[in-house]
Amino acid sequence: MEKNGIANPAATPDSDVLEMRKQLMLLQQKLDERIHFEDKMLRKAMRKNVGNLLTLEWVGLGICLAAFTMCVAQVHAFELSAALQIFTGIFMLTMVVVQVWSVWFVTQKRRDVINGNLLRVGERILVYKRVDRWCKRIFIPVVVVWVVMYLHELVLQSPYSTSVAYQIGVYVGGALGGIVGGLIGYAIYRKMMGYVNELQEQIEDLKREG
Repeated sequence: MEKNGIANPAATPDSDVLEMRKQLMLLQQKLDERIHFEDKMLRKAMRKNVGNLLTLEWVGLGICLAAFTMCVAQVHAFELSAALQIFTGIFMLTMVVVQVWSVWFVTQKRRDVINGNLLRVGERILVYKRVDRWCKRIFIPVVVVWVVMYLHELVLQSPYSTSVAYQIGVYVGGALGGIVGGLIGYAIYRKMMGYVNELQEQIEDLKREG
C-alpha cells in the first residue's frame, strides 16, 4: 500500500526474507550437486581401484599356476626325494587354491562396488586384510624352507656335488633368484595393498558424506 506516493516500509523486510530464502535454496542446490558429483567421482575411482586389484590378482594366479607346473616338473625331472616331491606338490597346490579364492573374493568385492553396497565392501576389505596377514605369516617361511631344501637336494643329486665351485654356484644363484623374485613379488604386493588401502579410504569418505 502506498500513502502520498511513498511505499510501505513494511514490505521491504518481507522481500528481503524471500530473497534470502531463495539464495539459501540456490546455495543448498549447488551444494547437493557438488556432493553428488564428488560421490560419483569417488565411486568411479573405487571401481577403477578394485578393477586394478582384480587384474593383479589374475596376474598372481598366473604366476602361481606357472610355479606349480615348473616346480612340480623339476623335482620329478631331477629325481629328488619323495618327501620333497610331496611337499612341493602340496605347497604349490595350496598357493594356487588360495590365489583362486582371492580372485573370486575380489570379483565379489567388485560386484559390491558396482551395486553400491559399501557396507559389504568394507567387510570384504577387512576379511581380505586378515587373510593377507595370515598368508604372509605362513607362506613366507614355507617358501624359504622349500628353497633351501630344493637347492640342498639339487646339489646332493648332482654328479658335481663334491665340487665347491658348483655348490657355491647353485646356492648363490638360487639365493639371487629368490631375492629377485621376492623383490618383484613385493612390488606387486605393495601395489595391490595400495589399491586396497585407497579403496578403504574412499569408502570412509562416502560414509562421512552420507
